[in-house]
Amino acid sequence: ITGYPTLQNAVEAVNKGADAYVMKPFEMETVLRTIEEELGKQQKEQKFNQDKVASFIETRVRELEDEERLTQTTK
Repeated sequence: ITGYPTLQNAVEAVNKGADAYVMKPFEMETVLRTIEEELGKQQKEQKFNQDKVASFIETRVRELEDEERLTQTTK
């Protein structure tokens, strides 16, 4: 949240890792909506990462099971 709404400040904030930029004066509704949007983005990203890890694990388990079957048949 800033009282100095300039393009330079916005760019600097984003470069430093800001997820959102709210200018003063602000309405509480705007701040709450911004927070909700950012939390939603984080939840989607977390779900995507969890799905990616689960997919990797499932693939690796199948590969290991296939290798085990091949080993069993060659004995």
